[in-house]
Amino acid sequence: MSENALLDWAEHYLRARDVFERKIVSLERRTAGLLVTYKHRKLVVLCQHTFEINSVPTSGHVLLVVTQSVANFETLITNFSSLARNPDLTVAFVNPATAEKWLLKPHVHANVAHPESLRAGLQTLYETISVA
Repeated sequence: MSENALLDWAEHYLRARDVFERKIVSLERRTAGLLVTYKHRKLVVLCQHTFEINSVPTSGHVLLVVTQSVANFETLITNFSSLARNPDLTVAFVNPATAEKWLLKPHVHANVAHPESLRAGLQTLYETISVA
């Protein structure tokens, strides 16, 4: 699965979500993702086949699109507390071949879920789609 497939998926997903609201002003393709300018904010979209935690910004509006895989899920679990520090981060686990996805806002999830049940709750979300 290539980053281009993830980029294509992300672009299609964001444009489809904007069909009725028409808030996207511009959408630029970048090497590792997209820069989406909305009327009132900017969104950085990072697309990664292998979840690279060090490349995730700690602030700002960010959509991180990663391939649905066991390794990427384990990276999420291992680094969940650091990801949860950015209230404007959304993580999308995607299988572009089947157009399946699940999305998570770590900051929100950390505030409503019990730490003891974190893995079990995220595992349930993970199991909703097939591995890419």
